[in-house]
Amino acid sequence: MTDHIAVVIPYFQRLPGLLRRAVASVANQDLTGDVEIEVLIVDDGSPIPAREDLADLPHPAHVRFKVIEQANRGISRARNAGLQAVAGDVQFVAFLDSDDVWHPGHLARALQALGGSGDFYFCDNGDGDQTTFSEKAYFSTKRYLTEARLVDSEEQIFQLDRDHAVSAFTREYLAQTSTIVLRKQAFGDLRFDLDLKWSGEDWLFWITCLTRTPHVFFSTRLGGACGRGVSINGSAYDWNSSKAITRILGEALFFRKLSRLPGLNEGDVAHAEAERRNRLGLFMHLLLRNFGRHPKVNAMALQTLVASDPVAPITALKAFVLRLKRQKSAAPQ
Repeated sequence: MTDHIAVVIPYFQRLPGLLRRAVASVANQDLTGDVEIEVLIVDDGSPIPAREDLADLPHPAHVRFKVIEQANRGISRARNAGLQAVAGDVQFVAFLDSDDVWHPGHLARALQALGGSGDFYFCDNGDGDQTTFSEKAYFSTKRYLTEARLVDSEEQIFQLDRDHAVSAFTREYLAQTSTIVLRKQAFGDLRFDLDLKWSGEDWLFWITCLTRTPHVFFSTRLGGACGRGVSINGSAYDWNSSKAITRILGEALFFRKLSRLPGLNEGDVAHAEAERRNRLGLFMHLLLRNFGRHPKVNAMALQTLVASDPVAPITALKAFVLRLKRQKSAAPQ
């Protein structure tokens, strides 16, 4: 039986060669058996056209490319366009960002983990000692060893039940997008949330997937490495940046949607609501701190917050006041 895999790559880059490197890492996968791969590159109005970057890229017969071109509409719409183009005979859908790369054994390990019944796979990625898992408490504290079951010692593949997986993902962004492989039949109707423009769209998608499957598989072995291409949040962690408040707003909107997601237990919902209040307090802090610096962006952010929840500004103000009280009480006397 042939395994048909679709690889969805949203593409918007200003440097040549990044997409070519990413797609080459797909073409260079070490696979045994009968496997067909279609790489769906969604050119989201990229300054460096996808067709130009991929010109004359060599690839084996079992790997084919398809470029979908659209005006710039954002990463969620680009990923959704890729999902919409997945062929009907595809069994697995993998995701790869256009500046990331896979190590040669990534897909083979994912297929081995998913086997005949697995629906969701992810793995570690990174370079040297700095990897995704090393930065996550769930893995760095070895908590996964008490909750997951080792099913393949050579490939370090573990199986984790749905409840533990949902709770772990609710508290940390455990899986980098470029490591995830899904069984299409389980999640074929799901799409990335277009309301989450600034952050959390992929996080919500993964948690929604997890609520629909009895268990998840992951490997602690490295499946790839992250690149350094265009990032929508590249400067959003600078408190003086105009993007800071939209990032915090995006996180608040994400946690609001997460707290209302069917399939979460009471503890997960309480955590999501607490994180939302925390982000709303930060939102109000940034609104007051930077209003003179970025009045248009801050006004837009406030309007978006009100549109999502008319009482959110009141919640934000209360959270901000509580934040100030805590800082005051923690300050040395």
